[in-house]
Amino acid sequence: MQDVRVWGDVPQLNIADKNGIGIHQAWGEILFHEKFSLKLGRQEILYDDQRIFGNVGWAQQARSHDAALFSYSENDFKLHVGLAFIQDAENVVGTTLRTPGTYKSLQFAWLHQDWQRFQASFLLLNNGQQFIDEVNSDNNETRYSQTFGTHLTYKKGKLDISSNLYYQLGKDLANNDLSAYLLALEASYKPTQTWSVVLGSELQSGNDNGAPSNGDNKETRLLTNPGPVRSAKWILHFWKPKLRKPMKFLISRSTTFLLFGPPKIIGK
Repeated sequence: MQDVRVWGDVPQLNIADKNGIGIHQAWGEILFHEKFSLKLGRQEILYDDQRIFGNVGWAQQARSHDAALFSYSENDFKLHVGLAFIQDAENVVGTTLRTPGTYKSLQFAWLHQDWQRFQASFLLLNNGQQFIDEVNSDNNETRYSQTFGTHLTYKKGKLDISSNLYYQLGKDLANNDLSAYLLALEASYKPTQTWSVVLGSELQSGNDNGAPSNGDNKETRLLTNPGPVRSAKWILHFWKPKLRKPMKFLISRSTTFLLFGPPKIIGK
């Protein structure tokens, strides 16, 4: 099988290949040192609870990126720096991207530290989207938004606590000023080997009447929006053999309480 393309001629969630065959991952890694490497090519990028970077593996087509990823690790510390700049064709002149549902360029840094019971990650992301003026091509440009924040986890015995805190600024595709945030907190307790209790809440900023106004946009626009299902794992469930059957109670719009019981066979 041969797959010939440039970085960016299909979006990350690729449904453009009508024959249904495509290369999801194809990468090579250069090991400069036991602590430092460079990974080049089409690859999945997954961090923390996949709220920002995830592979959307539940879909018919998962998400991968055409990127360069620098990795450094030492003991309990990790540092990743990623870069991507994509085209939709092998153009000799011009870099305007017309592939829908993807970014034009991407730069990010992810730092992670492990302690005995506590883990912390920090993400800094610069996401460039292609703006196209169909009337005057001189106005075509890449408009950038910046997302930064942290993912924190604490584990002790049967108790797990995790949180997300992210803020977003810069420009959206319509050149509105972004000022958005995401706050989340989740706790789980496992009283037995077969039962878990989970309580969580998430708050995202938004716009009045559902649309930007006066050049301001407060809607949280994540890189992976509509996002990996893992971030909404307590809402969507796919029934498979031997899958745990949850009993779900929705307390409010942004708070969910669940009990997970023993595995049950509910289908073939």
